[in-house]
Amino acid sequence: MFSFEFEADTDIMLAWHDAIVQSPQTTRVFIEGTVLGDIRRKVAVVNAYPPLPVYPIEWTSEKQRRFYFAVIAQRDNDGNIIPYERRGTFFDDVTVELDALSLNLKITNPNPVARYVIGDDQQKFHANTGWENPSEQYLVILIEAQDDIMDAWIEIIDWRNLA
Repeated sequence: MFSFEFEADTDIMLAWHDAIVQSPQTTRVFIEGTVLGDIRRKVAVVNAYPPLPVYPIEWTSEKQRRFYFAVIAQRDNDGNIIPYERRGTFFDDVTVELDALSLNLKITNPNPVARYVIGDDQQKFHANTGWENPSEQYLVILIEAQDDIMDAWIEIIDWRNLA
């Protein structure tokens, strides 16, 4: 699993709390309709597959290479190794969550191998074949989202004052 979290400024959270208490449904609908959809689109762009792997694979250690060929590699009936093929499902379960009360944003890939492919425990051959740790790009998205949330908050306040 790979997870990246961003927490909002306390002053913003208090002001946001007041808006939520006074207009909870409006706030939730507005944020989900504008900010959350935009964040999800940006995360989908970051979550791109790298080009095909470069061979030969550069293993982190000999122990890792032996483990792969002894345990992980799939074989046919004659004992020959079946080459791994990308199924295109690595990013299928990525979730983007926004806590409307605290403004905390969380991007999670629950895939159990994500930490080895794009996370802090990334294996050397994944880095060499183009898999990038998306933390910096996620941070940029979340900082931009903070501005979008503030803009949405101002619109909600203006709307409430007009009503």
